[in-house]
Amino acid sequence: MRYHILHDTMLRAAFMVVMLSVAAPLTSIPGEAYAARAAGNVQRHPKKYVDKYLMARQRHARLAKAGLPAVSALALCGANYYKDSYSFDGKGIDSIIRRSNANVPDEVIEAYRRHITAWARHYKLPPLLVASVIHVESRFIETAYYVGNYGPMQVNLTVHRERLKALGIAVEELKTIEQGIHAGCDILRECIVGSGGDYTRALTWYNGAMNPHYAASVLQMYAFGKSAAQKN
Repeated sequence: MRYHILHDTMLRAAFMVVMLSVAAPLTSIPGEAYAARAAGNVQRHPKKYVDKYLMARQRHARLAKAGLPAVSALALCGANYYKDSYSFDGKGIDSIIRRSNANVPDEVIEAYRRHITAWARHYKLPPLLVASVIHVESRFIETAYYVGNYGPMQVNLTVHRERLKALGIAVEELKTIEQGIHAGCDILRECIVGSGGDYTRALTWYNGAMNPHYAASVLQMYAFGKSAAQKN
């Protein structure tokens, strides 16, 4: 037990040292990269996205003026990931899936658990947050389709066509558990980095600001998943 606690503490410390050593100032993030790759959403809601961007830049400029340490949005995102992932229990994902859709077969639950965990850790995301997004987006029906949105994380083909090409993901693969989660995690990671680690803002961006209750619904399931994981 002592070894695991010491190992956990050392990993956390090493991770934060690395993240802080390579972090760019907050004033250089968010906005440009996110806005460039989310042009479709920006075009649909220009004022909303520009306002969010300007508010974030002003907040980060105030931090820099106050002489506070320069910590990048990437580091903030990483800190949230490590805070959640080391207490993560795979049963939390199972609990979210069973609550979301009681008809998902056990072998499909196992596939979701495996790919959620793998891609969430690849992108340094909390696995339970990814599972919660899937709950709201598709109720764990990997073949789900709605008005140009595909797969378990409902990736919009029009907005993210170039992203999918860069990731090497074909359109039909979006309706598979593995590649649907891969694409969704790539988008979600960018949203969290662009929001400075603010999950509510990041989830609103992920949804394209189309549903005012979207972020709250995801975070409610996220809280349930963490509670379930702690009980098991």
